[in-house]
Amino acid sequence: MKTAKMFFVLSLFLLSSIVVKAVEPAGVKELKKFNQIEKNLIIGLTSENEGLKLSSAYYLGEYQAENAILPLMAILKSNQKDCQRVAAALSLIKINNPRGVFAVKRAAIFDDSEYVRRMCTKFYAQYVKDYSTN
Repeated sequence: MKTAKMFFVLSLFLLSSIVVKAVEPAGVKELKKFNQIEKNLIIGLTSENEGLKLSSAYYLGEYQAENAILPLMAILKSNQKDCQRVAAALSLIKINNPRGVFAVKRAAIFDDSEYVRRMCTKFYAQYVKDYSTN
């Protein structure tokens, strides 16, 4: 008898947890999924694989991932490869956070690479054009 009651209680608990998960709002599921994607892309920024690092930087900009600002700023400031610094700059502009935009503005003036300075200048000029209050 106790086994039957225990089985009934356990099955009722499992059924209720399934029902609760089924009625979870779609927005919550989407947010959880986005948070996991964002975490994975930020981890991708630390990869040794250059392609993974570039695509992670690009998609963090596309998703406007606010949590990626500091890692992208670190790449912009200290990475050895120009293409990775440019990808980080573009993503920082797309995220549209004042700290990231300021970092791109400074890189347009002070970066050691002429190519990175030129691209940051273009990104910042387009940002100013898009967001100016005329």
